[in-house]
Amino acid sequence: MNQHPRRPAPLQTDICQHERPESSHSQHSVRQRSHLDTPVSSIYSPPLYWRHFLSPPRQGQQEQQHQHQQQVMSLTFGIELEYVFAFDLNPRVGFEWMGTDGMTDKDLFGHDDTGSGDDFALSSDQESESSMDWESSEPSEKTEEHNDDDDVHHRRVVVVSRTDRGRSNRHQNARIGLPSATMFLTQSILENSGLECTVGERGYGSWNIQVDGSIDEPEKLSKYIPDRLDAEDEGDWVVSGQELVSRVLTAPYEFLSFDVFRSSDALREISSYLEALHGKPKDPFGVFVNESCGFHVHVARKPPPRQDSSSSSSSMDHSDDDDDDDDDEMIPLPILQHLAYLLVQFEELINVLHHESRRCRSDWDSHYVQTNLMGIRRSSHWCRHNVESVDLIKAQKKIFHKDMTPSGLAKLMDATLRPKLDGSGNLVLETRYKFVNFEPLTYQGGAKTIEFRQHIGTMDFDEIAHWTHFTLCLVRTAERMALCGGDQQFGVNDSPCSPSSSSPDHLPVSFRKKQANKYRLRCAKLQDEFERMYDLLEFDEDVRGYWRKRFVRLNPAEGFRVGKDQNGVEYILDEEDRCPSCM
Repeated sequence: MNQHPRRPAPLQTDICQHERPESSHSQHSVRQRSHLDTPVSSIYSPPLYWRHFLSPPRQGQQEQQHQHQQQVMSLTFGIELEYVFAFDLNPRVGFEWMGTDGMTDKDLFGHDDTGSGDDFALSSDQESESSMDWESSEPSEKTEEHNDDDDVHHRRVVVVSRTDRGRSNRHQNARIGLPSATMFLTQSILENSGLECTVGERGYGSWNIQVDGSIDEPEKLSKYIPDRLDAEDEGDWVVSGQELVSRVLTAPYEFLSFDVFRSSDALREISSYLEALHGKPKDPFGVFVNESCGFHVHVARKPPPRQDSSSSSSSMDHSDDDDDDDDDEMIPLPILQHLAYLLVQFEELINVLHHESRRCRSDWDSHYVQTNLMGIRRSSHWCRHNVESVDLIKAQKKIFHKDMTPSGLAKLMDATLRPKLDGSGNLVLETRYKFVNFEPLTYQGGAKTIEFRQHIGTMDFDEIAHWTHFTLCLVRTAERMALCGGDQQFGVNDSPCSPSSSSPDHLPVSFRKKQANKYRLRCAKLQDEFERMYDLLEFDEDVRGYWRKRFVRLNPAEGFRVGKDQNGVEYILDEEDRCPSCM
């Protein structure tokens, strides 16, 4: 057998076993195909969508500064505040503008007045008179279902006796009102402060109040708003879970200094709405949050101006005329890929910067915030190390795959291992309820946003400002890492795995590896790993100080445990009794 002079015998034998007859013409035809179709280029060359992203078409001669502005995105964002709204049915003089005087029990609680002269207003499906204890002062309960889009919300309406509108029932709990009535009271409060707001509408052109059935409304109000009422006054108050959705707000351009961001027009607008809802001490209304509430931030790309458009459109209010327009208004896929890779690297650290109930550490935690790592992890056990080196290799292969699409990335980052049921037995749609929700990327003609859902509910301006700043910095970092080349790594040129240091002969490095090499290797010490994350996000010392203090506050020393893997790398240890897969 004559062997090829340049080919080893074992390899020749292996190839001959799978050899198919080829002519010189067939070989020539293969060479005429695009080099992107060859195995080598599929590994080492950027995919087509990356080439378009890195080298956008230019129109004529432009100044250098304008060329740079073409590459950096203009971002918009919006916030969603979940809270409990409470108000007094009998406000003092001066608050007639709230509009509570004209409200009936049917308006507030959905039950009809019997007209029989008694002091109970019962709905048609309420218990009959023979089954009621008419002398009892304890409230009766019923359950109503309200359908809001795809969610089924179970609400309890507590019906209490009262002799007249002007005299309250002492030592009774607050009642849960229907959102159809209570949302308009919230609107009146905002409009009384000169703020525009709509009720129950879709879209992001203005601030909007919506119903949220996932919120648990407590009946004991005095511990939440002690400056508004005493325990004996609670029978006069009504509560309702609500969500305030902001209009589209513009993020500062490029570098996100927190001081600049905090004083921006967008944050001042948010502050004005918070002040109006909080009111003043002794006001007959108030807002508060509990562990069932969440605070969500949507981040989107501001659509580039269109030459033939006569009016501007918001980044969250898209036209569905064609898919190309939607793609133009979406955050570019390479940036989304780096955002996903950032989340894989740092989810463990970001977790401990949040309230324990928002960490997805057990079946008792919130069903509405789940990990983004189920499509990446080797195991569903939380008691084991979150992201191991093998998982990062898997993440590189999956996230930076040459055939990746926005919908494919959304499926990867929103993957789930098993369905869950909420307290009412309803199936929780986990593809949506993730720390970071990529599902809007799959919407046709909808809002192409990234939704950060992990933060617990808050009405505190500083917390809102810092977490919104954090999310925007994540997106800006992903953009920066996507745009930089392997030899321009923004302070990570000394990475041991960077192409420049891998070999003096500059051996070829796969495209996915080139993207991963833009980041430093994981630090052995958790403290150093936090600093690596802060460096990437370009946090100044004051911002780092805020997050360090927050970490200490949310992670008491007696409950925070650190383990080490076989290589001595520290990781946050979760006990087996809190691991869903161990139970």
